Amino acid sequence: MVSGKIVFFGSPPFVIPYLEALRKNFQLMAIVTGPDRRGGRNKRPIPHPVKDYASDNGIKCFQPERLEDCFLKELLSVQADLGVVIAYGRLIPQKIINYFPFKIINLHFSLLPSYRGAAPLQTAIINGESRSGFTIFELVSKLDAGPIIFQKELPLPEDLTFPQILDLYINQSIDPLISTIDLILQKKAQKLAQQENLVSYAPAIKKEQGLIDFKNSADRIFNYWRAFQPWPEIYFYHQNKKIILKQIKLIAGKTAELPGKIICLTPSEMVVACGNQTMLGIISLKPEGKKEMTPYQYDLGNKLGEAIC
Repeated sequence: MVSGKIVFFGSPPFVIPYLEALRKNFQLMAIVTGPDRRGGRNKRPIPHPVKDYASDNGIKCFQPERLEDCFLKELLSVQADLGVVIAYGRLIPQKIINYFPFKIINLHFSLLPSYRGAAPLQTAIINGESRSGFTIFELVSKLDAGPIIFQKELPLPEDLTFPQILDLYINQSIDPLISTIDLILQKKAQKLAQQENLVSYAPAIKKEQGLIDFKNSADRIFNYWRAFQPWPEIYFYHQNKKIILKQIKLIAGKTAELPGKIICLTPSEMVVACGNQTMLGIISLKPEGKKEMTPYQYDLGNKLGEAIC
């Protein structure tokens, strides 16, 4: 293993296992992460696990609002060989890429050039893909367009949610990331240009995408539910109230009922007709501002009627 000096760029809590692996195998010189934010009604500081990890382990931490010249001057104080990006959330200018003798690499959760963008894994789940994977590539100024250094295809289990699949992919990608960095520092890594004619995109998820249309098939709705855990979740409106679907399942068979029609409502579940003659089972839901409950419990005080759309 070649001893290299690394600067890591990443923001969400799931990057911490990568940080731990980098710290154990190389010299993790600094972490670049998102700035502190406030949220909620009282605008309290939102916890920042990546910043806390840096503090707990005595690692220099940068939280620039913008990647401008003033940040580059700070970065110059860190004598690093290579940058590593995982879910940083913003484009990195070429002048920062060029600062590193071995440039910057990015670990991306898709088989590039498919699903370039901020939400590759969620988009693959929504589209019902049976397989996906991850790609390690050299960063360029164009979004997710750099040459591929390592790529691995993995199954995309149809019964797992986004957080569950992400955990699987993280576990599968840590060792390849370490091995790839080692090859780069030894100048043994091979690069393969992406095929631009095969490019597809996966833009960032927006909150309003969680609003479901029962004219979609039950499979499609179920894929949205899997992809949108834990945020933004899927929901519909009843009597101008937002109703989040917390637990759902696919129901076998076909129905002639129109989409949105309540086929049956029992203490354990509600079955709703969806597009393409499919059916969806709703096990629990959460009205806005209320606790999670069964559809039967909700119906006792808020009559659902014959249909929910």
